[in-house]
Amino acid sequence: GIVIPIAVPLVSEIERFMVEYIQQKHLFIDAEVLGLIAMRIDNLTDALSIIEEFVEFAEIQLDQLSVQCFQEYWHDKERKKNISTEPMNIIKIVAQTMGIPIEELLGPRRKPKVNEARELAIYTIRTLCQISYPAIGCYFNRNHSTMIISYKKMQAKLTKDHDLEKTYKGILKVFQVGQ
Repeated sequence: GIVIPIAVPLVSEIERFMVEYIQQKHLFIDAEVLGLIAMRIDNLTDALSIIEEFVEFAEIQLDQLSVQCFQEYWHDKERKKNISTEPMNIIKIVAQTMGIPIEELLGPRRKPKVNEARELAIYTIRTLCQISYPAIGCYFNRNHSTMIISYKKMQAKLTKDHDLEKTYKGILKVFQVGQ
């Protein structure tokens, strides 16, 4: 097969595209907002998605399509992205909560504290994301049988260790689950 590189549009091209789009849709969006969007994304599809999400956000907030409203929208979008129940976010939160660097959690170390944090991350990912053991294993560079064993170990530990159970519930709260 042939690989054909596709050039990323320039910021000015993205802005021109958005200007045409908002004119077609009869939207009145501050030109500075279009500049902010163009600097934050690198393709036209994302530009359209952001405009649509921003308009929806402004309607819910009963606000104008201003720079201030866009900044609130973007902040809200980033906050939600950081707490979405995705495996890497779960790994990050478990590492922070357990006081272990992410690199150790994902690495080969077998210290008891690191193992427990890793098992908790695996258990939480399996519970919240509902993804397969082989898929979870890819994050930790381990095979699926190791993921199954880790999941079952944590399941047993959570029934016996109330402090660990509190830690687990605290992690779930970050992702607004079980409230």
